[in-house]
Amino acid sequence: MFRIALCDDKIDFLKQEYEMTKNYLTSIGELFEISKFTSGRMLINEGKIESYDLILLDYDMVGMNGFETAKRIREISETPCIAFVTVFYEFSRAAYRFDAIRYLVKNEPTFEEELQDCINRAIQIMKSRKDNRRQFNFLDRSLVINPEKIVYIQVRNHYLDFFIIEGTSIKKFSMRETMGSIQEQLSDTQMFSLVRAGQLINLKYITNLNQRGFISLLENEDQKKFRLSDSKKKQFMSDYMRYRGGV
Repeated sequence: MFRIALCDDKIDFLKQEYEMTKNYLTSIGELFEISKFTSGRMLINEGKIESYDLILLDYDMVGMNGFETAKRIREISETPCIAFVTVFYEFSRAAYRFDAIRYLVKNEPTFEEELQDCINRAIQIMKSRKDNRRQFNFLDRSLVINPEKIVYIQVRNHYLDFFIIEGTSIKKFSMRETMGSIQEQLSDTQMFSLVRAGQLINLKYITNLNQRGFISLLENEDQKKFRLSDSKKKQFMSDYMRYRGGV
């Protein structure tokens, strides 16, 4: 079941967007459930953010705008795909701070085609997540998770500490394993890169990377900062640019 939330305070457009979305999902034979919201606050207060595969947000909404709503969504969950639907062109680069998969402009004649492409991308991501789950055997338990839930990994004595998103918090799990072995296990995801010996971070969660080599992960109270070592800089930047190009 593909679950999608449409959030726009322009009622006429919301109805139009709903019909386009429903008709396309029906045409490709995808089982779906569509929810409509007229404000970001309504969407957040429903309390079901993690149940959605794709959330389409208008930027210019009364109360919480699209970026403010996206920030709240990401504080709750990294799971849903987010796409922005707006009449403004100038905010497209800023949208990727929220790991947006698309930035759609309402007035474009190709809007419906781009909406369909956005839906296809979200479906592809949803299915790849399900296919990409794998088992990690920690000291206190085994977990079957998607590697994208791992924020970072670091060496502690002869152990590896994994910092993993669970719901709205980050929890630490440890295992006795080498960093090289874990890098090899995660290499197919192309989501991870070493910032220095013993620190492997998930490129998905980078919120800031400055010229002095300081890297920030996450934007909420769980924010972590790392210093990129000179010896890792070339490979890290190659990994990062490849990952961002694939978004």
